[in-house]
Amino acid sequence: MRGWGRAGWRSSGPGRASDDGITLDLLLPPVTLRARGEAVGVRREIPIALAIVASAVGVAVADTSSGVRTWLQVRRDLAVAEARVAALEQRIDAREGETDAMKTDPLALERAIREVLGLAKPGEIVVRGLEPGAPRPVTE
Repeated sequence: MRGWGRAGWRSSGPGRASDDGITLDLLLPPVTLRARGEAVGVRREIPIALAIVASAVGVAVADTSSGVRTWLQVRRDLAVAEARVAALEQRIDAREGETDAMKTDPLALERAIREVLGLAKPGEIVVRGLEPGAPRPVTE
């Protein structure tokens, strides 16, 4: 009887197994061993495979028509856009807070009107500082 159906296989040498004179060749190819017991060619294949993969990646990155550069640029643009969206959402939240304060607090509304229009109550003196980023006046 041939096949895997019988129990009690005994090894009769490298790559072969038998039971009662029936021989079965295993599916693994024979491996030649060096004097130190290492398989021939196995250690040489790994660096070759890594070199092939690295070359393919290098060509894909260097080739402008492959789309890898475009994909990387799109990822950078997306990160910039997401940062800008986060900053704008913070500004929206701040403006919504100011709007709520103006609806509920009359002093906040008065302060906003005075700042925007530059108004002052009778007898008050308006002192304005420099705007951030504005050029400083030259004094000699």
